[in-house]
Amino acid sequence: MAISKRAIDLTDGIYVAYGSGSGYLFGIQPDKKEAVKAVVQVILDRVENACPFCGVPDFDKPGLKSHLEHGDCEEYNNTETIERVF
Repeated sequence: MAISKRAIDLTDGIYVAYGSGSGYLFGIQPDKKEAVKAVVQVILDRVENACPFCGVPDFDKPGLKSHLEHGDCEEYNNTETIERVF
């Protein structure tokens, strides 16, 4: 699994904010930082690939578009639409 730049930056920020000076993060040994990056990447993938209306996870971009356009998301279907004025 490829780790994104965003996951690396978030992991570094977590270590700065919550890590001890010795490199431990909540009891996780310093040599496990790559595993922490992988966990952060998995969480990002779950959050970023979920439907923003109903929260159903694991969509790729075309799948999310299909989910919304074909009426599969009740929350999306219940949103009000407004006409553009310009």
